[in-house]
Amino acid sequence: MPVALTRAIRFTPGAVLQFTPALAESLLGALRSARPNAAEALAAAQAARLTVDHLDDDACRICAIVDADAPPRWCGARIDLQLRRDGDQTYALQLAWIAPEGGERRIECAGVAPMLGGGGEVFFAQRSGSESRVWLKLSYSTTGAAEVRVLTAPFVERAPATMRVLLPGLMPVGALRIVS
Repeated sequence: MPVALTRAIRFTPGAVLQFTPALAESLLGALRSARPNAAEALAAAQAARLTVDHLDDDACRICAIVDADAPPRWCGARIDLQLRRDGDQTYALQLAWIAPEGGERRIECAGVAPMLGGGGEVFFAQRSGSESRVWLKLSYSTTGAAEVRVLTAPFVERAPATMRVLLPGLMPVGALRIVS
């Protein structure tokens, strides 16, 4: 039986969320060395306000706008994340990044399946045939916040060798908390 998005994403429509990064210092150092603008990107992520625009059993849309607290070149950037049912038990994920000057990048992924774990945990996996590749874990607290962790196995083969040794199997990325 498919997991309804209202059970997997436990924020109410209209909720405004803030993301707080929680990457390990060793990984942050390596990231800054590999990508000098990584510190700016993390500051922009913290300055973004995410709004749950729509959420029902079959679809979800979360929009983020980077506000004036971010580094200047990031102000006004938007991120649009959508999940829509694309099969009996899976969803299509579409992530769009709209730069302040208007350029846009999109990532689309079909066959995304939320799976419920114990103790307030929700896993998201990519399904292909009979195989499921888990890549995201949300752990909800009693306060309504969610810890975000990435399972690195699906991404490790793309990472530079110097980064691979720093990637744990389950990497804390940050937390989402309700601000209004």
